[in-house]
Amino acid sequence: MEEQLFKIDYILLMIAAILITGVIISKVSQRFQVPSLIFFIFIGMLIGEEGLALLEDYSIEWGSFIGIFALVVILFEGGLSTKWRDLKPVIGPATTLATGGVLFTSVFFGLLALLILDLSLLEALLLGALIGSTDAAAVFANLKNKKLPPRLSKTIEAESGYNDPMAVFLTVSAVTLVQQPDQNYLLMAGNFVWQMGGGLLAGFALGTLFSKFINRLRFEERALYSVFSLSVAFIIYSTTSLIGASGFLAVYVAAVIIGNNKLKKESPIYHFNEGFASTMQMTMFVVLGMMVYPSELFSLNIIIQGILLAVILMFIARPAAVLLCTFFTSFNIREKLFLSWAGLRGAAPIILAMFPMLAGIDRSEAYFNIVFFIVIISAVVQGSTISFAAEKLKVNSKD
Repeated sequence: MEEQLFKIDYILLMIAAILITGVIISKVSQRFQVPSLIFFIFIGMLIGEEGLALLEDYSIEWGSFIGIFALVVILFEGGLSTKWRDLKPVIGPATTLATGGVLFTSVFFGLLALLILDLSLLEALLLGALIGSTDAAAVFANLKNKKLPPRLSKTIEAESGYNDPMAVFLTVSAVTLVQQPDQNYLLMAGNFVWQMGGGLLAGFALGTLFSKFINRLRFEERALYSVFSLSVAFIIYSTTSLIGASGFLAVYVAAVIIGNNKLKKESPIYHFNEGFASTMQMTMFVVLGMMVYPSELFSLNIIIQGILLAVILMFIARPAAVLLCTFFTSFNIREKLFLSWAGLRGAAPIILAMFPMLAGIDRSEAYFNIVFFIVIISAVVQGSTISFAAEKLKVNSKD
């Protein structure tokens, strides 16, 4: 009994220490323009199995659960803070980037990866699918307090907010094709339509329902509005996912609708979700750091391949996809280049990289390490130069 209580106390102490360290790190990272997720990932590595081994009994399944839980919270908070007047003008380009942008990036990256890695075409396309999407957690965190025109910042945020359905579809499809190459492509296309369409419909319907329901509630404790709104986020995600549609898309769409419906008790709801989203962002990246083995991640082979592939992603695949998807938009070339550079990779690709491991795909550990390394490069190189890029490309807001 005493041993079990000691273990519980030990875990609680570790969680508290991580959160306090995270708050301090966030302040330091803002000052020195270094993405805080890098520090959280390395904290995870430090307390992981090859580090101090302070926490035990965690697995890929456990890491996937924490990652999905955190992404739901982060997407819900991002949607709540998005104003429709800012989002409406960018729906077109954001949707194109969230669908076609992910597809083209994945294909371009996968084809170029064939020149570097000893993979089959399907395996290379699987790797492309894993890294093809931008990440809401990384984007929302890095664009906060940046002086960018709303048209530009909301395009980037909206793209990262609802590009998960395409990324999940491509990843699951690629995993399926690697295992069973004779799949029905028409059925797979129908599944994607349902993922997107079902996610949009569920998000709109449930967001409208719950926004009206929240305004009818009469809680004496104001904090209960915040707890209720968070419960709503997971109801929306779970019910939508259970019918085979995109729960991530539904959560983001519903949050936008709820956040634009003049909630009577909006202050505690916004403040609670903002704080909790920050907490879950710290937790998620620490947990993801615990999932990786530094001896494998920083092996010479992964470092060389990861750097080459990161260069391909940042300077070829992503820019080509952005230029193609924004060809008929009113964005000028400087804005298009910034859209390309601000397409940060983060938790979403790492969580997707767990899918091949859960499916038992050959060399899935190598995929995971390569994707993880590319995310680190993206965060360090792109994340720390967002303000610099905006200044050099002259896309800063005049306000």
